[in-house]
Amino acid sequence: MRKRYGKSARKGYTITELALGLLIVGGLLLAVFAGYKKLYLPSVAKSEYSKINSVLAGIERARNSIGGVYPAGSGTIGTDDDNINVIRDELGGDTNVKDVRDWQYDCNGGTEGSDVTVTLTTKPLTNNTVARLVARKIVENNSPWYAEVQSDGSLTIKRDHVVCANVSSGATP
Repeated sequence: MRKRYGKSARKGYTITELALGLLIVGGLLLAVFAGYKKLYLPSVAKSEYSKINSVLAGIERARNSIGGVYPAGSGTIGTDDDNINVIRDELGGDTNVKDVRDWQYDCNGGTEGSDVTVTLTTKPLTNNTVARLVARKIVENNSPWYAEVQSDGSLTIKRDHVVCANVSSGATP
């Protein structure tokens, strides 16, 4: 036990104690940041992949409902284009596409054609790390679809060598 002598008794913390406190707080912040990158970003990527996967499934259901060809269309999922409406209907109508209504769908620029590429372009995702994780999942789980990460963090998802046809004609070009 220390003896106290007059007014010179110790008050406050020493510089060593303050430095030790800052070191502990810094270590905790570092652990939180590492956990964010390791746990949070993959969970965001999983959620984004789920959304994209359901849209791709809707596009495939639309293809099956119109005789095995993709709807020839070019525009957003939320557009009033008859060809793209088939996709929106397969996704459950206007209410269920609110999160993806601004995504771009394109099959041969909206005209009929064979041996063309169907493309779906998302809005920018949370960040490029999430976009890369989602692109990897698409390549692993959705072949022959593949994904490219754009500079703004959006994804361009494509399938090559397909046939596009107008929904009204239903004919294969």
